[in-house]
Amino acid sequence: MTTGALAGGGDWYCGRCGQRWDALRLATAAAYAVWVSEHPAKPAS
Repeated sequence: MTTGALAGGGDWYCGRCGQRWDALRLATAAAYAVWVSEHPAKPAS
């Protein structure tokens, strides 16, 4: 998918998991990945 198509509201279905993706969902997943990388998991008690 091109950047222009994403900016225009385009979406697609993942061939692997079958879920629908769009620019907002992709940005949310990327932001979460950054957050996780900045907050290491705490050891189990």
